[in-house]
Amino acid sequence: MGYKVILAIDALTFEVLGFEIFEGSPNDAKILEKFVEKLCNSRKVRMGDFIMCDRGFTSKINYHILISRFLLVPMIFARKNTDIKRILSTLTPLISIWDGKKYLLDIWKKIVKEFVEILEIWQVFRELRSNIELFFNVAKNCVRLNKVHQFTKESVGKKIIRTFHLTSELIGTSKLFNIGVRELAEM
Repeated sequence: MGYKVILAIDALTFEVLGFEIFEGSPNDAKILEKFVEKLCNSRKVRMGDFIMCDRGFTSKINYHILISRFLLVPMIFARKNTDIKRILSTLTPLISIWDGKKYLLDIWKKIVKEFVEILEIWQVFRELRSNIELFFNVAKNCVRLNKVHQFTKESVGKKIIRTFHLTSELIGTSKLFNIGVRELAEM
């Protein structure tokens, strides 16, 4: 049995915001809510932030959870068969918004508006989304993430923590020497 790692980074600075290790290979769409809750509780992600995910996280439920529960703007790159119009037509704010917290309704409406605006310029974010892949390529090629031979979740966690920290620092340091992240990923 192997492990699956889900990672959150700041797409501009490559700072690691958090990660979670799962045994086996659970479907990405089913693990997002717990992970985002952990990021929100640690205050790494705040109301109104943009969350960028790859196609594996595409599900109607994830769009609804990110917008209505966490009040985040989802940038989940949709699969070809994703019906965005259906997702938008079924979006509803949480009941807590009506429970004496009317200001949250304005925030919810703003987030839905930003989500719709992003849908119109989706392609602009492709390169930004590729930063997570670049991060993993640097981790694999420069910090030996591809050589993980641990057998317990705890030992995998220790290896991953070191690897992600070193990768983030390496990317930051490479910028000081005018080495691009893509160039570093190919080393």
